[in-house]
Amino acid sequence: MIFSFQHIGKRDNQEDAYHIDAQKNLYIVCDGVGGMDAGEIASNKVIQYVTEHLSRYTLNPLCTNCIITAIKQAQSKLNEYVQNNPKANGTATTIALLYYHNGTAITAHSGDSKVIFAKKNGAGCWSTKDHSTVQELYDADILKSEQEMKSHPLKNRITSAIIAGQDPAKVTIATHELQNIEQGDIFLLCTDGVLELYSTEEISNIALSRDHKKYDGMSKFIQSTSKDNSTLILVEV
Repeated sequence: MIFSFQHIGKRDNQEDAYHIDAQKNLYIVCDGVGGMDAGEIASNKVIQYVTEHLSRYTLNPLCTNCIITAIKQAQSKLNEYVQNNPKANGTATTIALLYYHNGTAITAHSGDSKVIFAKKNGAGCWSTKDHSTVQELYDADILKSEQEMKSHPLKNRITSAIIAGQDPAKVTIATHELQNIEQGDIFLLCTDGVLELYSTEEISNIALSRDHKKYDGMSKFIQSTSKDNSTLILVEV
């Protein structure tokens, strides 16, 4: 089962992008930054470049290293694109990616777009850790809660992303391998616009309800309330 939505919020244009490939079990969300149309260019181009690279792996399951390589190659190709299209200079995007195969899931991310994992029986919730200033303050025990992180004046400052002109070797990509994924377990991928209004625990509980009325209600609430672009993909294994 797959559920998804994307909303523009109070922004002038949609700079998020996403990719759903249920056959290959590959899912990606990107949150572009840069103003005007530049963020939209970065998010869409990076998804294009990553999926093109990963499409070469037609016979074997994907591995962590090939996903890292795909993201770094996307950085290189974005650099080339901006060299040929100077108006897009300054564009950047976060990325959050999920791939799973035969009980193993691989996540990769750069920036503050998230992958969240919830066990089918509600026994636990795991999420990627943002590359952001508020996450660093939380890790240093200066901020004490997710709510404090959301209300902090530096809440939107990210410390890593795929940025036009950046050396691919310097891209920070965090990866995780999750084992023993079972039928009924749930993954969520989302940009930070979604988590403007929901905590990771709240959104996990909604996902585990398996209630499409609650899914639709969440989507409508975000659509009517969020100031930011918002994108969510929910995948039940």
